[in-house]
Amino acid sequence: MNPYDWILLLNLLIKDEQKYEPIVSHLKRMLVSYIQEVGKKDIEITSAFRQKPVVFPKVALEDFDQMKLGKIRNKGWCMALQIKERTYVDFHKVCFYLADKHLYTTYCLQYILEFIDKCKANLKGDNKCFYYLILWYIQVHKALLSIVPKLFEVQRHTQP
Repeated sequence: MNPYDWILLLNLLIKDEQKYEPIVSHLKRMLVSYIQEVGKKDIEITSAFRQKPVVFPKVALEDFDQMKLGKIRNKGWCMALQIKERTYVDFHKVCFYLADKHLYTTYCLQYILEFIDKCKANLKGDNKCFYYLILWYIQVHKALLSIVPKLFEVQRHTQP
């Protein structure tokens, strides 16, 4: 099971919370621990906790300047794209590693999906793998962000 499954299961069981109380209680504790761990790395969850992430993106590849925008490189699972980090700054080229998806906002990940669609040079299998892993993470990410206020509100009331 992945974290998204845990959240779906919790939402199903919480409808009859008294009947499934030990399971619901365990799932809540498990999700709180998971969110606290993810909250150290994920850019949007850390901002929900008003903290800063403790990890940094990987360094770009040696031949980064020659990488075609949007072309997926399956060795290291990365691609080059143009991105604007602040509204008043020009676009610049960055190397996006799939393993660093947690360092990007949902909006930015959706932009990356558009970039993948535009590049016709990608192999179908690489494109599918990259695309679906990002889509999956967006769903998990949204589910985690939606459950953060519920779980951490419960924790505040139950702890002395």
